[in-house]
Amino acid sequence: MFDSGRDASTHLAFGAGPHHCLGHQPAGSELRVGLGTLFEELPDLRPAVPPERVRMRTTSVVYGVHALPVTWGG
Repeated sequence: MFDSGRDASTHLAFGAGPHHCLGHQPAGSELRVGLGTLFEELPDLRPAVPPERVRMRTTSVVYGVHALPVTWGG
């Protein structure tokens, strides 16, 4: 059953069965390669703000953060 008032943090990212997203495999590969490369090149990468200061996007179709400031090095 579709519940438009559900908690957005419990979404199904790629769905399942006949509603399975066809782009899930390329997206997963892009994430693995992209994030893997990012963390190899910048091993000291870390959030620049405490988790409680990261504003979550809750009013759009896409769930996520508005911005995630990061820092690296020294």
